[in-house]
Amino acid sequence: MLTAYSVYMWNYDQVADSLKRVREQFPNVRTVFGGPLVTYTPDEVMSEHPDVDIVVRGNGGEIRFKQLLKGDFSPAALREIPQISFRDEDGALVHTQGEVKEDVSQIPSIYETGVLDLNDGNKHTVFIETFRGCPFSCGYCIWGPEESAIYKFDLDQLCRDIDTIYNNPNVRAVIFTDACLFYTKKRAHVICDHIAKAKYKIPTIFTLDVHVMDEAMCESLSKVNLYHNQWHFGIQTTNPKALDLLKRPGGGEPEKYLHKVDLLRDYIPDAEISFDLIYGLPGDDYAGFRASTDFVLGLRPGKVHFSPLLLLPGTRFFDQRDQLGFVYDDQPPYMVRANESFPPDEIRKAEDLVLWVMAALYFPAIRDALYELCSRNGLGHIDVIEDWVERLSKKIDPVSEVKLDFTIEAQNLARRSVMNILTQPENAVLCYETMFEVMQANNAVDLADDIRLGIDYYKAVGEGKLAPGSSTEFEDARQLVDQGVFSVKDVNKINRVKTVWVTAA
Repeated sequence: MLTAYSVYMWNYDQVADSLKRVREQFPNVRTVFGGPLVTYTPDEVMSEHPDVDIVVRGNGGEIRFKQLLKGDFSPAALREIPQISFRDEDGALVHTQGEVKEDVSQIPSIYETGVLDLNDGNKHTVFIETFRGCPFSCGYCIWGPEESAIYKFDLDQLCRDIDTIYNNPNVRAVIFTDACLFYTKKRAHVICDHIAKAKYKIPTIFTLDVHVMDEAMCESLSKVNLYHNQWHFGIQTTNPKALDLLKRPGGGEPEKYLHKVDLLRDYIPDAEISFDLIYGLPGDDYAGFRASTDFVLGLRPGKVHFSPLLLLPGTRFFDQRDQLGFVYDDQPPYMVRANESFPPDEIRKAEDLVLWVMAALYFPAIRDALYELCSRNGLGHIDVIEDWVERLSKKIDPVSEVKLDFTIEAQNLARRSVMNILTQPENAVLCYETMFEVMQANNAVDLADDIRLGIDYYKAVGEGKLAPGSSTEFEDARQLVDQGVFSVKDVNKINRVKTVWVTAA
């Protein structure tokens, strides 16, 4: 019996737990690990997990896995397979060398072979991979370190798979796992056209790069039912020093971002745009991260996704960790605590800023009032948020009570904790009332209609006049409009003031 795992930073703990449970049930099972997290740390992984028999290192794992299945798992047979790690007869670790040629076009389709049955009575979220690798070598990223190569799956095969997936009523969503589909532009246009011809307009998610966006890309993607019309881009930082170390192509040119976002909004006015930012990058500091956040907010995103830097083995930053002065956890997920330019106290300031910016953005009416105020009065977005926070924290301050440990679970728990508190009706009233104070202080009460409505709405919820999400909420709200409790005539405007945060345990 054989069990095999693809191991990533985000599933490492779950894999370890699964392996333990499998071994309890099947003591003699052989276990194979592969994937980016274990490729560069086979000694550490096999030492920490003595139940792991083999680690397959690097790309082209399917080729080696097939060789494993054909062999007898003897040390002699394993020595013939390139780029794997295993224990010999004496328990000593062996790391085979040799070249592995990646040819993903030879990997058969899981749909044509019947490995995955979309008609098994379940609803499915499907992943599609059109190529592997990345043409770039950003310092933090493990996606494209091997000669910055791209390995393409057969286009005809992809089109047949798209026919299978997008013409099946059991598929609820499709996620493309490529670094950016439009790094292979000609193929990308063919793929989008093929999706557009299918029977079902299935919600689809792409990772996109603003630097390759043009009118042709907008036109192709406009034919696809993007999930919630979301256009997500990774900016990571606008700090020139950080970008120089990062070596991220096309970064640090604000006018380029402005032009590209304007192009997208001209072409698709209702596009829901979001961005990624990373804190803890070498060459960056709190002031630089603050400036990056301020710039991104100036692009009026629906959301900003913040991530701490992870110092992943196999990346350029990991290789330069001593030179760059990194302080980090030496266990997955390898979260950075500090570096030469970004000391620990500034990391904590950045984390606090992240929580407060997130709080503002999860109230769409507060977010949009922020954008309008800054645009009209020429104010900095972070300056206004800091004013809001200073006033609000005198009434309620869940951020100061957060203890942030250096794990992804702890980071997510902190965000849930803060947002669960701030979105309670009585606290949401405080958020809105404080934003109204900010608008008053900046002579912008004329922009505060939705802020007033937010105050009225959450007071009504707190008093039990409305039950958010209930079947009667809309009719109850209509009655409150008719009674003059809400300062609007259009009940549909109430949706603008409701938080988009979903309370989580």
